[in-house]
Amino acid sequence: MTHSRTPSTLSSRSSSNWTQTELALWRQSLDQFDFAEYQEAYESFGQMEPRAKVLFNMAICAINLNDTMNAYELLVKTLENDPYLSIAAFHLGNLQFSIGNVAEGANSFQVCLKVRESG
Repeated sequence: MTHSRTPSTLSSRSSSNWTQTELALWRQSLDQFDFAEYQEAYESFGQMEPRAKVLFNMAICAINLNDTMNAYELLVKTLENDPYLSIAAFHLGNLQFSIGNVAEGANSFQVCLKVRESG
């Protein structure tokens, strides 16, 4: 599973609005993720403003830590923050299928496809 690497699309703010501390923490979190240090990455992302891609990366860490319900909640929050982040809808659909919510999973996949087609 991959994370979202670029901070420039985390919100309507550009990466130039990030403080140096936030950018350093972002890089640290990604490095931790890349070395499969998912708990550490999760905690580092958790220190950041809860922008869509931060929440998404936390969800991917939670998935890798087998914390399905936390990942589910984080993906829902991600899509509330950025309904056009189609990869979040895709992962939400996967989680929904894995816990037996087939109809909800199918709906999430449809959302993902609509976003991809419109973009």
